[in-house]
This record gives sequence, structure tokens and C-alpha cells, in this order.
Amino acid sequence: MLIGLIFNSCGTLKFNKTKEFVKFNSSISELSGKYYGNSESTKRNNNHSINILKLFNLEGEADVINLSIDQDKVKLTYLQGADNKEVVLEGKMKNKFMEIYFKKNQTVIPLLYSQIEVDRIRIGKDKEGNLVIMNYAEHSGNILFMAAGHYDELPFIFKKSDM
Repeated sequence: MLIGLIFNSCGTLKFNKTKEFVKFNSSISELSGKYYGNSESTKRNNNHSINILKLFNLEGEADVINLSIDQDKVKLTYLQGADNKEVVLEGKMKNKFMEIYFKKNQTVIPLLYSQIEVDRIRIGKDKEGNLVIMNYAEHSGNILFMAAGHYDELPFIFKKSDM
């Protein structure tokens, strides 16, 4: 019985939800362009809209973002107040998306202790050619048989801007 308690956890059971993404016709640079700063509300994200800057762990808001993706780099250019801002982030290309980690800490002492903190986004496109950013956060841990944790993986869809 003790063995069952040690391995039992209310921590996370992860399934990577990549069905939102479709393959690129040529390369991820297809996603380069201007996008509205606020996401579309969907059932999967509980009809919640978010500003794109928050998904990239940036402060403030922007009405329109110029996104440039090439190889393993994402460049965001946007106007915030009277200031032009530019941020370059590095990621890693996968089959149908680019993945950027903001935090990835994992400490594991088998059977005794674990602590996991992950914060990442995946950037790709949907069937309609919209920008999809899948936001993933996990915080969990355990000491012996006492465990707690949560994870969230939500898609946010951004439309191309005609500005």
C-alpha cells in the first residue's frame, strides 16, 4: 500500500496538444507578418482573450505586432506608447511549430522529492492560416507521497492585421 501512495500523485498528467497546428507549406517563415495584439476567444481557452505580449512574457500591451520568424529566432516589433520596441527570442523548430521555453526547472530525487516548473509557448498555424500560440505552464512537486501540482495548456489564436 505504501508503494501505491509513493507513486500516486495529484500532480500532472501531460498530453501535448499539438492537434491545433497544421504543417507549413514551405517553412515557419510563412507566419511572418502583422497580427492584432489581442487573441480571439475560443471555447478551449474559456472564451478568454489575451494580449500577445503576455504570452511572450513581456510587459504592457500592443494593438498590432509585427512578427518575424526565421530558423530558430522570433522577432517581435511593436509600438508601445510612443516607443518602438523590438524583442528577439530564440526557440527550437519542431515538426509543426516553434517552441520557446521561458522556464524549465526540474529537480528529481527518485521516490523522495520532485519539483517541476515549466513555462513555454509553441507557435504555429491553424487550418485557416491564423497564428496559434499554445501557452503551457506546469508547477508540481512531491515529498514522499504528498504531492500537488497543476498544469494548463491553452491555445490562443491571432488574426493577421490589415493595418
